[in-house]
Amino acid sequence: MKKSIIFLLLVASISFSLGAKVSALEPSQPTYIYPEVVDGPLKSSLFNKVPLFPSYTDYNCYGYAIGTYVDESPGYLSNDPWYAGDSLSGLILRVENDLEDLGYYNIRQVNSSYRPTDDSEHLIAFRIGYIVDYEDELGYGGYYDFHFMVYQDNWNVWAHKPGHTKVLVLQNNLFVTDSWELEYYKNGLWYRHPISKYNGTIVFLAYEEYSGPIVPPPLFE
Repeated sequence: MKKSIIFLLLVASISFSLGAKVSALEPSQPTYIYPEVVDGPLKSSLFNKVPLFPSYTDYNCYGYAIGTYVDESPGYLSNDPWYAGDSLSGLILRVENDLEDLGYYNIRQVNSSYRPTDDSEHLIAFRIGYIVDYEDELGYGGYYDFHFMVYQDNWNVWAHKPGHTKVLVLQNNLFVTDSWELEYYKNGLWYRHPISKYNGTIVFLAYEEYSGPIVPPPLFE
């Protein structure tokens, strides 16, 4: 009789344990990762050969590189701006479309050693990088972003503008083929992201200003 009672109590205890709800572990709060104040830049310096107007806070790296001084994403002229989940090929296509809309021609990809042949030709470089925003129990999280540089032929330098901060210039032209540091100068201080860099494939794009006579379209095809 005692054995039967013990067995029934054991079965009841197991059934209760199996039926009890186990509280799920709460996900940990993400640790946000921000650019940090540093003693100085690794690969860039301030560049003072920039227009006074508009204010540097009004345009981004793309607006600076193509000379429109706007705060826009590639593709804005065709109302098809690049978005963070799109590919590099999508970025290239949108840049080329914008340049065509601005009246440039002979738009083509070149290698890193190419240089403009005269004042009517321009050269830019761009790539995509993954920007880390936070870390949680699943690892790092963030978003994809583009960055642009422009070759300033008059001074033989690569210049770029991180977001709405000051225009910078690479300390060495060879740095254009390295990882691009996420560093910038703001309010008298240098900042650098402790993790993120722009490491995607670099695209070098050359294009020319149209300076010939305007040819009217044919009256009949």
